[in-house]
Amino acid sequence: MAKEKFKKEHDTELRQFYLARRKLNETCKDGKYIVKEWNVELINLQKDCKEKSTQINELWNKSKKFYQIQSMIENMLRKEHQTNKNRDIEI
Repeated sequence: MAKEKFKKEHDTELRQFYLARRKLNETCKDGKYIVKEWNVELINLQKDCKEKSTQINELWNKSKKFYQIQSMIENMLRKEHQTNKNRDIEI
């Protein structure tokens, strides 16, 4: 009864565990896990992620500048349009 209750309460975690174990067993047929190689891959992926993050931040900053320019142009055009409208009304 307690075992069934535990399974019910932790269904999601158990599914993740069994999926991960199945995937690991597919990769490591002999049951030996190559943790050293995984750590090297993890470090490389983290380095790549950091580089990509830097690129994303640079692009984000550029896009913010472009948005500011666009906003200023739209404001100037709106003012110019309003000025022209006022001139037309005066005439």
